[in-house]
This record gives sequence, C-alpha cells and structure tokens, in this order.
Amino acid sequence: MFPSIIEKIDSLLSSHGFSRERDQESFARARVWVLNDIDWCEHRMPLRLVLPGSFPADPAELFINNEWCLKLPHVEGNGHLCLGTFVDGIDFDQPELAIKRVLDQFEDFLLKCADPQWVNAEFHNERESYWLRHMDMAIPAQLKPPPDLWLQLPRVPEIAACVMPARKLKGRKISFAAPSEENLTELVERYDWEIDKQVAGAALVLYLPEGVPWTPQSWPTTFKQLDDLFIQHAGTSASIAAWLGRKRWTHDVPMYAAVVQGAATCGWYLYQHTWVPRPVPELRPVRVGRIDRTWALCRDHQIDKLDMLSEKRVTIFGAGSVGGALAEALARAGVGGIDLVDTQLFEAENVSRHILGIADARRVKVTRIKAKLQRDIPGINVHAWCLDACTWLRSNAAKARSDIIVDCTGETSVRLALAQYQDAEGLLLARMNVWTEPYGAAGHVVVVTGKDVWPLTDPVDDKVNVARWPADTRVELPGCGHGFHEYGLSDIAPLIGIATAAVLEQLDKPDTTSRVLSHVRRPDFFLGKAPGIKLNREYHFEDGEEAKTLRCDLQKMLYGGKLT
Repeated sequence: MFPSIIEKIDSLLSSHGFSRERDQESFARARVWVLNDIDWCEHRMPLRLVLPGSFPADPAELFINNEWCLKLPHVEGNGHLCLGTFVDGIDFDQPELAIKRVLDQFEDFLLKCADPQWVNAEFHNERESYWLRHMDMAIPAQLKPPPDLWLQLPRVPEIAACVMPARKLKGRKISFAAPSEENLTELVERYDWEIDKQVAGAALVLYLPEGVPWTPQSWPTTFKQLDDLFIQHAGTSASIAAWLGRKRWTHDVPMYAAVVQGAATCGWYLYQHTWVPRPVPELRPVRVGRIDRTWALCRDHQIDKLDMLSEKRVTIFGAGSVGGALAEALARAGVGGIDLVDTQLFEAENVSRHILGIADARRVKVTRIKAKLQRDIPGINVHAWCLDACTWLRSNAAKARSDIIVDCTGETSVRLALAQYQDAEGLLLARMNVWTEPYGAAGHVVVVTGKDVWPLTDPVDDKVNVARWPADTRVELPGCGHGFHEYGLSDIAPLIGIATAAVLEQLDKPDTTSRVLSHVRRPDFFLGKAPGIKLNREYHFEDGEEAKTLRCDLQKMLYGGKLT
C-alpha cells in the first residue's frame, strides 16, 4: 500500500543484522525479516519481523517459535507475539519509529518473562484466551473434536445435557446443558434450536475461587488431577469418579466437567475408550460458553441490580416503532416481565422504523415482538395482549398491577383514559407517556408518579411540544384516516434511550417526582422541515450543538415552568 515507506525499512533492518526471507513473503506479508540467535534465559530463538502490506496503517508484527505458546504469555498458536502494538500518525513520516517501538516492546517483553510471577499473572489474567489455544493444541488433527459445551449456569453443581449439531458453527456439534431436563426442553423450544438427536448426558460444574491460580501450568491433564481438583475445592461429594459411577456412565453418553472462575469458563469432554474394560476417562478440552441470563445481560457484573430488575414488570401500550423499540431496550436492560398491549398488524411499510421485519408483515405485532424477545433474550417473560389500551384497563388484566405503565401510542384518548383510570382506581404506580414530534424533531417522556394526575385538558401541544406543526407535515394515504409522519428508527433512537433510562430510574427509585424529559433538536431543524413553523418556545443552543436533552418538574411545566 505504501511501497516507498517499506523501502525505507528495508535498508534500516538490513543494517541491523536482519536477513530477508523472500520465500515467506506474499501480498499480505509485504516483507519478512529474520534475526537469528536471540539470547534469552539460556535459550536461543529466531525473531521474525513481518510488515503487513498495509504498513504503517497496521503495525509491524513479531513472531517467535510457536513452541513457546502456553509457555510464555502473549504467544499465539502460530508464534505471533500479541504485545498490544499501537499505530501512531508519525509512523507515516518516520516509519523507523514504528519499527523501533515494536522492537522496544519485544525487549521489554523478554525482561518481564524472566520473572515467573509476572508470567503466571499474565496467564491468569487472560486465562480464557489461553484455554482456547490449549483446546486447539491438545487434540490431534486426526481426531474429531468433541462437542463444545454451552451452559445455562445453575445454582447447583450438576446439570443435564443434550447434544445437537450446530450448523451455524461450521458443522461442529454443541452440547447444551441446563439445570434440569425441563429447563433444557424449554431452552430448545424457546430458541428454536434444531436438535438432531437428544442424549441424556450430564455435566458437573466446579466454581473455582478467584484467588486460585488458573494457568496452563496448573490445568489438569489427567483424570486423576481433575478429580483431585474438584475434591479439593468442593469436597468429596464433588468427586467426578463417584459422580460417573452414580450415573452408570457408558461411552455413548456425553459427560462433561466444567470449571467456572469469575468470568472465565473451561471444560473437558470425558472420553471413554470402548475397547478397554473399566477405563479411566481421557480428558479432551472443550470450549465452554454461557447462555444463562446473568452472563448474557450483565456478564456477572452488578448481579444485584439485574436481580432487582428481573422482578419488575412493565406494561407498554402501543407496539409501534416507539413501543416495540422500548420493549426490546427494557428487556435487554434486564426487566423481567413486559406486557405488550396493541391490536394492530405489522405492515411492510413500517420496516424502516420498527424492530420487526418483512417476515412479520400482516401478523399481530404484539405476538411477533413477544416471539422475538423471548427468542433473543434469556429469562424474559413477555405477555402479548391483543387488546386496545382502554379495553385492557377495563379488563382483569389491569389488576395484575405492573410496576409502571408506559403509553407509547401518542393518542389523546389513551393518555386521558390512563389518567382517569389512575384517578378512579387510586393507583399509585407510575405512568409514563412517550411520543415523538414529526420527523423526530423532538421526543418527549412525561412521567407521572404518586398522586399526580395528567390533566384532562391534555396539554401536549400547549405545554410540552416544541412546535405546532402544520397539517401538511402528515403524508396522507388513500385510506380512511391512513397516513404517516416521516421519520426512521434512527430519528427516534434518542427518545428510546431517554424513555428507557426514565423507566429504569423509576423502577430503581419509585419515589422520584413527576417530570418531563425531552430530546430537542436545534430550531434550524424545525424550520428546515416546515418553513414558517411556529415554535412554542425556543432554547439556546451552543455553536455546533445539534440537540439537547431537557428536564423539568411536571408541575412546573404545567403551571408556569419550562424545560431546562
């Protein structure tokens, strides 16, 4: 890509004892040099420096013998040294600095490798990556690799398992494991996994304390070492040998042992030779992935917060572009239960602004969103109500009492019905109205809490909306009352973010006061869409500021305040 720059490096490396390996060069590897007999701790090793064809946009790469993989940290299976080399703009003018930088990193690496404590700490800190390299290197190429293991991590050590071919993973088989056969059946049905054949296998999980070193040097390589590890950290009841005996294990049943240490997971497929009587199992390392809710939604970080949200339930009126996106955002944030209330079918012309797609056309929106969320997000419980909001409020469904009701219909009748229902029933749960102005010029979230009530005058245009839009901003279609306002999913994305944050804030702090949150674009945007439009209020924007988020107490907004 930059031949003149690479030529500069040719003369530099030649003068420092590197010899060029032309037979190793290719389009991707523009230059390859080797420096033989690097001395390190009584070892001698060659060092290869490779310039990619895109150098210096991509940094130079260093390679040593791949026999050092899993003996020294940061050495990949092909001998590549992953030292975190960065690119600097000055490299284009002075490419020799890029070479000096990577060689300095190598020298620093060799010095650190002389310290066993540093070596072990580096292995432990990136233990999962090294486990994957170990897995690839441990099984001879002529042997068929065992199925990977996907865990729905349980609260108890033992879990059930089944096997299926995973066509999306280059034909490799995967074993799915869940706390019980019922859980496993639910997983298979929920996520629409195609099971080729189901086998009643099992897996035993050890939760290894964080302080225990877990490095290539400490990994078990024999069944006895693995069994001793489980007994040492979980007691004799966790003996793998005794567990296999209780299971009356035969060679055609998939059995696994897995270790979970913090965010790191690794595992072994326990292989039994059929021609050896009462054989000692052979360990074959496997890749272990987690599909449980706490890992998928928070990576085990702030689990208490996820547990809190998992117990909450949100009702959303309207499953359109705003309501559908809000439901998905809340589900991915960890809200455990969502009620979707809408009667409409999804139409193909809404693909540009909705989370559903063309395959969902002419199907009920709430049922399709429910299917999507329950397929994509572990542990979410979605109830689809094919009712209009007012009917839902009158029905027994409303008695289930959500933690918050969010109206995303943008309809006056629904806002007033919700306000009246709250007043008549004396409910103290939070209510929220969410809508967007045409073109996504502004989006608003009104949160009504406690005994506060949204006025029957429905002061959307007078008190909340930024502008009074002319009628011709709505595109009319040849049908009774058919038409639309022009905007896409990207236009309402800021509103979805604000609404999601408002719901999560309310669930976390139910005593928060009533408030109005708005995302407003600068006046130029409004005037560009509708010349001569009248703004209800104007806000100061700094130079270069395209939009701002504003917040105001609801009572101040209704009775004389303004967004700030």
